[in-house]
Amino acid sequence: MKSIARSLRHLFLFVLALGWLPTAQSAVSQDFVATPESLAETWAGVLRRPYAQRQNSPLWFSQNRLNANGQTLIEALRQADRWGLNPREYPTEAIVKRLQSSDPKMLVEADPWLSAVFLTLADHLHRGRVDPAKADPDWFLPRPTFQPEPLLSAIARGKGVMELLESVQPVHRGYRNLLKGLHQFQALAAQGGWSEIPKGSKLIPAMTDERVPAIRERLKITGEMAATEPAPPLVGEDQPAGDPLLYDEGLAEAVRRFQGRYGLEADAIIGPGTLAAFNRSARERVHQIALNLERWRWLPRSLGDRYILVNMAGYELTVVEQDEPLWDMRVIVGQIYRKTPAFSQRMTEIVLNPYWNVPDRIAHEDLLPKLRKKPNFLKDQGIQILGGTRKHHASAEDTGEDPDAEEPRSPIRLRQSPGPKNALGRIKFLLPNRFAIYLHDTPKRQLFNKTIRTFSSGCIRLEKPIKLAGFVLQGTSGWDAARVQAGIDSGKTVNIRLAKPVPVFMVYLTTWLDAGGVMQFRPDVYQRDQRLRQTLFASAH
Repeated sequence: MKSIARSLRHLFLFVLALGWLPTAQSAVSQDFVATPESLAETWAGVLRRPYAQRQNSPLWFSQNRLNANGQTLIEALRQADRWGLNPREYPTEAIVKRLQSSDPKMLVEADPWLSAVFLTLADHLHRGRVDPAKADPDWFLPRPTFQPEPLLSAIARGKGVMELLESVQPVHRGYRNLLKGLHQFQALAAQGGWSEIPKGSKLIPAMTDERVPAIRERLKITGEMAATEPAPPLVGEDQPAGDPLLYDEGLAEAVRRFQGRYGLEADAIIGPGTLAAFNRSARERVHQIALNLERWRWLPRSLGDRYILVNMAGYELTVVEQDEPLWDMRVIVGQIYRKTPAFSQRMTEIVLNPYWNVPDRIAHEDLLPKLRKKPNFLKDQGIQILGGTRKHHASAEDTGEDPDAEEPRSPIRLRQSPGPKNALGRIKFLLPNRFAIYLHDTPKRQLFNKTIRTFSSGCIRLEKPIKLAGFVLQGTSGWDAARVQAGIDSGKTVNIRLAKPVPVFMVYLTTWLDAGGVMQFRPDVYQRDQRLRQTLFASAH
């Protein structure tokens, strides 16, 4: 037996030296993105050292059989959808087929394959399946790094596969909660989801329509309407006390809940938008959740003890401390043609009663046309015309242009004085970045009542700027929300340097689990889900 084991180790070393190049055996289904051989080649440089340190003894076998970790890994790969991944993208069954062979050489080949597919799965769970730089041109946060060797060393020491796979995933509350939401909708999909509601004319409360019973059942499935709520009862044999085709107030309230949950105007009117949301299948919602789990994996592992998360797709800013959401506010984000990018930077400074140096693009495209129609427009808005040809990039509102590109020199420049009409409102929050984007107040408070809030030129307009100032100024001597308000009331421009810069993360998340345990979905206003879906699920159809 010792001589056989020695021979197997020599054969194993020979296979390692070859880099696990494909043998003539093992045909892999074309559904797989990778073959066992190609994965082994990908990780060859990583695998050589850990195996050499073990004298090339296998990690996943004991006495020529899969050990407990090997069996757990196979099961984890088969159930990779529990994390929003596609099990068909891992060559699990091709490896299992090899394991059924009685040829010891097959087992020698299979061990590094298992190591390679384990590292692939761990990498996907740690930092996502795809490189965000290639999948989303508007994502500018650095992708986390992946350290594979410590994982193999841990396997060699007997650490459990599931424990290690859990350890590489994001620890953020938002990610963990979204996994729970994924499982909710996977269960709905497994139960058959829901039936499609037929198209028809707009449906308004108090109307009757043959689709009403189907809408009622649709809302029971996803919980907007109580599952036990009965349809309007019948009196006698055929005399209705409540018409089952009537769009009654109980159903209208459930529709409003649904609309709020899916980022629609909560008016109980069932038009094309609400109908389309009704008819997106449970499987499509599972895919949407998976897209956002991918984005969470792109984020840094540590976001900081105190940070600000701006979700552009949700039009919401959340203040977080020790991974605990403290409070949130509505925000306004970039217009469709001046999208706010995803990036991160530290907030370093606040300016009270700021000036607005109007970017050239906004001056030419937005303000000058108004000036032609109304000669006193600039004066009415407190905007001065300044001479000179000083080059200036977008400051208050991003122009959407490449910040590294040369901006045309303008013979004049416009500057708006502090005051009630200033486009930045009474306060702005600086976070130096190459996009010249920051957070600020706004005089257009009525826009926060809109459901879709894509009205800015890239910067983030805040519903509660004074409250945010109180948060970021903690630790800055002599400043709190009350003094900020007093400074604003003085009318003087004041720059306040933060004693402790606060990280700000601009992200794009179209699904999340709210504090009440309810999944929230939002329209893909920037079409970033659509781009990512083409990458992630191209092989699943």
